[in-house]
Amino acid sequence: MMKKLLNGFLLLLATMCATDLLAQEVTISGTVTDQERGETLPGATITIENEYTGTITDIDGKYTITTEANATLMFSFIGYETKKIKLSGQTRLDVALAADLQSLEEVVVVGYTSKRKKDLVGSVSVVDMEEVGKIVYANPLQALQGRVAGVTFNQTGEPGSVGTSVNIRGFTTFGDNTPLYVIDGIPSQEPPNNLNGNDIASIQVLKDGAASVYGARAAAGVILITTKTGKKDKLEIDAGVILGRQTRANYLDLLNAEEWGQVYWEAYKNSRNGTPSFTGYFDLGGKPGIPADPQLYQPDKDDPSKDQSYLYTPEGTNWADRIYRDGQSQQYYVNISNGNDKGNVMFGASYFDEQGTIITSYFNRITARLNSNYNLTKWMKVGENLSISNSERVGVGGAANDVVRQHPALPVYDTDGDYAGRVGDFPDIRNTVSQLDRNRNNTTKSWRIFGNAHGEVSLLDALDILPEAHAFKLRTNVGLDYSDYYDDFFGSSLHEGVYQIDNNSYFNKYGRGVTLTWNNFAEYSFRKKDHNLTLIGGIESIQYSYRDLAASRTGYSSETPSYLTISSGDDIGIAEGGRSNWGLYSEIARLDYIFKERYLATVLYRHDMTSRFATDGDFLTYMVGWRVTDEPAIRRAIGDNVLNDFKLRASYGELGNQNTGTLHNQSTFYGPNDLNANYDLTGTNTSVQQGFVVLTRGNPFLRWETTKSYNIGADVRLFNKSLDFTFDVYQKVTTDLISNPPLALAIGEGTAPFVNSAQVTNTGFDMSLTHFYRSNSGLKITNSVQVSRYKSVVDDLDDRYPLGYEGERYFDSGGRIAEGRQMREFYGWVADGIFQNTEEVEAHANQTGKGVGRIRYADINGDSIINDEDRTYLGSPHPDVTLGLNSQVKYKNFTLDMFFYSSIGHEIYNNLRVTSEFAQIGTYNRTSAILNSWTPENTGATVPMLTLDDKGNDESRASSYFIEDGTFLKMRTLRLGYNFTPKIFEGFNVNLYAEVQNVFTITNYSGIDPEVPGGFDNGVYPLPRTFILGLNLKL
Repeated sequence: MMKKLLNGFLLLLATMCATDLLAQEVTISGTVTDQERGETLPGATITIENEYTGTITDIDGKYTITTEANATLMFSFIGYETKKIKLSGQTRLDVALAADLQSLEEVVVVGYTSKRKKDLVGSVSVVDMEEVGKIVYANPLQALQGRVAGVTFNQTGEPGSVGTSVNIRGFTTFGDNTPLYVIDGIPSQEPPNNLNGNDIASIQVLKDGAASVYGARAAAGVILITTKTGKKDKLEIDAGVILGRQTRANYLDLLNAEEWGQVYWEAYKNSRNGTPSFTGYFDLGGKPGIPADPQLYQPDKDDPSKDQSYLYTPEGTNWADRIYRDGQSQQYYVNISNGNDKGNVMFGASYFDEQGTIITSYFNRITARLNSNYNLTKWMKVGENLSISNSERVGVGGAANDVVRQHPALPVYDTDGDYAGRVGDFPDIRNTVSQLDRNRNNTTKSWRIFGNAHGEVSLLDALDILPEAHAFKLRTNVGLDYSDYYDDFFGSSLHEGVYQIDNNSYFNKYGRGVTLTWNNFAEYSFRKKDHNLTLIGGIESIQYSYRDLAASRTGYSSETPSYLTISSGDDIGIAEGGRSNWGLYSEIARLDYIFKERYLATVLYRHDMTSRFATDGDFLTYMVGWRVTDEPAIRRAIGDNVLNDFKLRASYGELGNQNTGTLHNQSTFYGPNDLNANYDLTGTNTSVQQGFVVLTRGNPFLRWETTKSYNIGADVRLFNKSLDFTFDVYQKVTTDLISNPPLALAIGEGTAPFVNSAQVTNTGFDMSLTHFYRSNSGLKITNSVQVSRYKSVVDDLDDRYPLGYEGERYFDSGGRIAEGRQMREFYGWVADGIFQNTEEVEAHANQTGKGVGRIRYADINGDSIINDEDRTYLGSPHPDVTLGLNSQVKYKNFTLDMFFYSSIGHEIYNNLRVTSEFAQIGTYNRTSAILNSWTPENTGATVPMLTLDDKGNDESRASSYFIEDGTFLKMRTLRLGYNFTPKIFEGFNVNLYAEVQNVFTITNYSGIDPEVPGGFDNGVYPLPRTFILGLNLKL
């Protein structure tokens, strides 16, 4: 179907390119060049006015076009002013295009307004999506990684970008560090997974006090997304197809059945000094390595004599090969835009489909967008931006973790072809393939409608009462963010070995969230001689509401998906629901002043009132800048050819955070059902009655989390604009962090109230360096390096946390939080090698379970006893520095793009090694590292001696044994493209490209992938290697 639509679309384009052969025609040829440098411009567009036919220049900037003798030709190129020339009988026409000064002085959205980039005094990074190229990701934010200094991006390989997180300049809160997203002026805390990346014109990242204009939700930074609009007098068509193939990039080297048998054999002998003879693991005679008990393959467990045949291979089952596959993706998109003096319009549509590398995992998304702007009069403008998306996803739960632990002796199927299951002492893990197949129809479907309607009145133009030096505008913007999701989960009956689930189940959940935003602003500007003043004031109101309803039932006579409804089950169903609401009202002011185009100052103020706190929040920011190169004396002394631009910046800003929960300032109560009753409010205790108990204790005195941001930066352009350099050094001090410390049992029922309990300081720097090279032969090379470093340190912590925030649960959420340490550092015992002989054992401190071949733990405090007091900090998940390198080489019609990303100096807690390297941890599978375990003949081993238990040495305890260097270098992207203009698409620029993602990784980390969110590896969906072929048509 999609192929037919594409063919039809291409036929339409070809028809549009047809010319009127009956008219009087003339053939024109010539060369298009850069007016300043005289260099040719390959790929410049030549079109006929009021028609949509044309051509583009070749690799030498030359063109030929046939048209009517009196036609008007339009010459255009990105970054240059469009030139119109009316023909007068000539056959040769050479054209020199001038650089578009408005394009060179780029306008950047900075929060409720826009400014020239040269006038910015805050730390703002801009990503031009045209320079990034076509977005082949489900989540367009992936374009930020390595391209914006100070932004870190973590992701997994699960379709739909599940598990993706973005962080800007460290961590400012114990809770949600997600930045605020502002799409076409409307704020949202939800990531823009619903957006088609090819609809986006640019992404701006506000990293310092410049974000304070968004007040209560800006402490973690702000990402501004601006979508495309139509251009005046220019029809643009942008369409394409992107096809991808995914493969497993890397995986653990797991034991086969024979190797597992050998390991268990050795562990048994070392523990029991005998010969094992478990028929569940070995054949008769007790030989190691025979993979399976015949019962595993027996389809009729009640009658073993029915079929004694079973599968036998020393290798057993490679579970990774069974659940992983080659995935594939496909994307189709089209954008059509146009404009004139009365307005502009842009329409975009896309279809994205991805089948992941784990069987049954799946994601697809359909999007549509309409952006339009209309000039009703010379002083009134209106417009709208509207996007609609629909998506569907099938997840895999913990399959990526389960497959590591699956026993290799277990088969996937029995001899009748049904799913097999475990028997005897095999690990208590269900057949992973069976579980994925059983849940293959468990979908999450969602809709999202996001848009706004806006209007602007230039009041002084309407009244015509003041000279042009003055301007006064009124703006209004109404936004809607509507999303709903529908979970449709069916668990079929299950028969696999000892697992028997005769009663199937069905679960539905529907949730809906609605955010309404309305802001109104007045803007006054005055420009005269050396003075440029802008004053902005406004108000904003945001209302959010969420509601969900869930129901489940079991006992379905049919498992046909079309039959399933909650009401068609047999048993008594369970229903539940929830809701939450919050509101935010804000008053906003902004002052921008520029003197002599080189002295810059900005003041921002925001007053927030939220339903989440009893007190209001006030956030104030000061920013100043100095364009050094606009000083006449400096310009004369250095010269324009050496120092083209030099700007110094400094800012101080206050930012707030209200994303700490919706009801922390109020107590909540729980009303149980008849089967789980609590003491009722009336005091009657003679029968089971429903009542209410305190669930969470509220704190009406809770205050905002507030971040004070300090930033000093410089923007430099050197050597005839061939070198750009940006550097920022910053400090962010966040006070009144919110958490809930332990509550004394004597207080009674309910969890502890949330309080303002800590202070965190983030320090670091961001650096960006870009070099442009252009030769006379047409070779163009652009290299850009992004370098970032941050350090998040807890300065102060409530005294009610004697062991640090999160108490003893050091690894439940990735690490420990304690005064004077970085956020969530790893904490535990130091593994100090392996005991080699009895003398070492006897000379060591009193360590329970110590023995030859066992792990030795360091006596940190020197008291000759290994206990909790010997725990210490083992490493940090935060990198010392992150690097991004983007390199682009253009020659004639070819373009080569390379993107490298590196994270240096952080540690990873490899929790998978707990079950994969110790023989005593159940009967799970192991990695090949266990084959190099300690023996009297292999004393250099790092894996302890194989035994069925560790004699009380507790070797699975949190220790440095599981800490690894997480440093890595990745070639994230390699793309080669070719531009050409086939005759069938005359006037269109065609780009054919091939791309590889996740090309290679250089690391010493032993896990699947060192890019682990939070630095705690417990088995996540691995990032695949993706091969992409794309075709783009552009008019």
